[in-house]
Amino acid sequence: MNSSSSNVVPEVAQNQQKREKPQWLNAFLAHRFFDTCVTHGHMSRNNNNTYCMNCDIVACHNCIFSGTHDNHDTIKVYRHVYENVVCHTTMNQYLDCNQIQPYKCNKLMVVSLNPLPHNGVLYADEISCQTCKRKLMDPDVIDYCSILCKTIAFDNKKNKNVPPFLSPANGIKDEKKNGKIEEEEEEEEEEEEEEEEEEEEEEEEEEEEDG
Repeated sequence: MNSSSSNVVPEVAQNQQKREKPQWLNAFLAHRFFDTCVTHGHMSRNNNNTYCMNCDIVACHNCIFSGTHDNHDTIKVYRHVYENVVCHTTMNQYLDCNQIQPYKCNKLMVVSLNPLPHNGVLYADEISCQTCKRKLMDPDVIDYCSILCKTIAFDNKKNKNVPPFLSPANGIKDEKKNGKIEEEEEEEEEEEEEEEEEEEEEEEEEEEEDG
């Protein structure tokens, strides 16, 4: 087999993968997040804000770092304008986030699991989310306001060979190798720890004032 024909097989496999929906996606979107962890309710950082694909469960910070989910694929969920969002870079490892509206949340670029509240007045000549008709911030390159809306569009399309696609053909393995994702996730953890320390200090000050 020559080199040109040997390249065809992986290319066909990648194209096939791109046409499929990730098996974990429906379960992920159906889960509730930020409930108190039953196991670690007595500890700090006990909100169930991380999804484990391997176990199909939501877990808290303490669950994830207990060793139970070592080497598992996990996605951390954040809150933005009262909706659940995920880091765009992290999610893009597992899901094709093209055409989904990104938002700025603190220092992160995030995508929303579900439609966010309406973003201002939508005029008749403006392009909106193709699924829920919410206003888009950059309609020239964006078609959907959330992961759910793109998923619905994927489920409703009649030709599986045309966009939208949900599975990334190659993922972003190169970025994982050079540490970009790991660095970004470490920054997320540091920011969260700083915020929690500030909240604890404020609570202590309030208790001293009440005392």
